[in-house]
Amino acid sequence: MKDVVKSRHEDGQYKYINGQRVKVHRRKRRSNLNTYYALAVVFVAIIVLILCMTVFFNVKTINIKGVSLYTTEQILAVGGVNNGVNLIRTDTDAVETRLKNTLVYIDDVQVSRKYPSELEIQVTEAVKAAQIEQDGRYYILSESGRILEADVPLDSELTLIKGFELISLEPGSELESQDEFKTRILEEIVSEIKALEFENINEIDLTYRTDIRMTYDNRIEIQLGSSVDIEHKLSHIKAVIDKSLSDSYEGTLRYNGVDSGISAIPKSDSSSSQQSESSQDSGEESQSNDDSLSGLDSGSDLQNGYGDDTLYNSSDAYSTNEW
Repeated sequence: MKDVVKSRHEDGQYKYINGQRVKVHRRKRRSNLNTYYALAVVFVAIIVLILCMTVFFNVKTINIKGVSLYTTEQILAVGGVNNGVNLIRTDTDAVETRLKNTLVYIDDVQVSRKYPSELEIQVTEAVKAAQIEQDGRYYILSESGRILEADVPLDSELTLIKGFELISLEPGSELESQDEFKTRILEEIVSEIKALEFENINEIDLTYRTDIRMTYDNRIEIQLGSSVDIEHKLSHIKAVIDKSLSDSYEGTLRYNGVDSGISAIPKSDSSSSQQSESSQDSGEESQSNDDSLSGLDSGSDLQNGYGDDTLYNSSDAYSTNEW
């Protein structure tokens, strides 16, 4: 009988267990070691994460910027943050929401982490833009279109908006009219006034959507008609005020149409016209208007806007502004 010779294999080795010779594979041992290493890495990562969320990255400094209407204590109390909170566990979105929903004079806020230990709160405060009159009461409106204050005294320095019919009168609510078209009309008018840098607008009256009126510098009533082509109307009227009327002119500017231009009716002429209307026949009135218009067509002086129902054509107004 031949002797059976057991030889070693390159991928394994023998060892004695309980007196018996057992073959152990290296690959299995390596697999076990890899498992131990992976578990060790996970364990260390968990420990580091726990330390980061409890011991490391705790807030030592809270930097608040852009606030003048609220105290630091109010911002921290409403935001729910203070020194010692952990940066990683701080929900910045929740802090922003609490501040904007609670403090009405905050239009926008950005909360950001500055590692290793600083929290920054950047605030954009609301700016008073206008007042809305409703049922004899006045409500402050911000530039972003939110109600800031309710039932306040009339502020003559703010533009007064009439005929808007607010849906919500609560501070913090968005600007919205019971007539949805008026909401869009007001947004468009305010946007164009801002773009044109059309200042000194005292009043915007939206009572009738087809007869929108504005008051400029407490001395000129502007009759716009409907909201159609509002950008053209406002730019045309601003050009007439800036280039064709004297600083002391008082009266009415009535927009007649793209081809018809703008009528300038001085306050004194308008009053006298109403008083003497019953004593003047239609022929004399027609002749007076014809004389005024014919003088303008022939290139005569515009009389600084003091002519009787003087007409300013689009070309007249725009030529002064190189449009």
